[in-house]
Amino acid sequence: MAISDGTYPLAADRLFAGAPEHELKEALQRLSLKPDEVPVSEACLLVYAGDLVILVDTGMGPDLSPTAGKLLQNLKAEGIDPADIDIVVLTHCHSDHIGALTHAESKLAFPNARYVMWEEGWEFCMSKETRAEIQPDRVEFLDRKLLPIRDRLELLEEDGEIVPGIHAFGAVGHQPGHMMVEISSENEKLLYISDTLLHPLNLEFPDWYAVYDRDPEQAVAVRRELLKRAAAEGFLVHAFHFHFPGLGYIRRGGGAWRWEPFGGAAQGPIHSPANRSLRAVRGTCRASDLRHWPQPSIRRDQAWR
Repeated sequence: MAISDGTYPLAADRLFAGAPEHELKEALQRLSLKPDEVPVSEACLLVYAGDLVILVDTGMGPDLSPTAGKLLQNLKAEGIDPADIDIVVLTHCHSDHIGALTHAESKLAFPNARYVMWEEGWEFCMSKETRAEIQPDRVEFLDRKLLPIRDRLELLEEDGEIVPGIHAFGAVGHQPGHMMVEISSENEKLLYISDTLLHPLNLEFPDWYAVYDRDPEQAVAVRRELLKRAAAEGFLVHAFHFHFPGLGYIRRGGGAWRWEPFGGAAQGPIHSPANRSLRAVRGTCRASDLRHWPQPSIRRDQAWR
């Protein structure tokens, strides 16, 4: 089930930092997008795996944007109590993925859950080097969101199974410890790609990295590998930042990749509470074997989000 966290605007020169200026201008005009207000959606994923209820990422939380941070209210609108979440998987520790981990005074929003993330991602967020390069308010945000879960946290050192049918594997470049999550049920497969793709324009222009991609060269390599495999194997993709619900297929034709929305769903931003969720994959899960993505060479000179 895709659960909306809302939308917010980003400047095109940050979202597509690797784009030649004239090409970006033409693409934005073609799509009627304002350079300083490219709408970006957020959709987390809720998975039922046997008796377990698993949430993948938590969105921005209520304090950073008036139009995002809607995950908790949308869960409740679907009749889902956050206390019933058994596992929270964090694909990386950018603020728009960890923001709803805690309420005020660092009280856990998912009080009965255990948490899973990549060990490299945790170490990156807690390192002295990272903390020295980001603003003090970002350090405070990380501590307020991450420190309360550390006693419940499982750190992954390598590709592996979280529970039967849900497999995590490293897909770094966007951030150290960034990972994707594959979910399989009977003959169906869904790949949650997190921030490997940030906008549908990344299919048309896969080399257009974002300022948020810490290692742009690696991020682009992982993105191209994803596009190639997804088009060849035809599995369903969940793209966290694509227009809600972020579900679709990556197709190849005419020398280019394109995004085919799941079920022909419209790809405009979410506006109505009636569109707050979309059911996608539900049932008893089995493991599968998509892995072996390109490995990283980490740079530390890119902007933090």
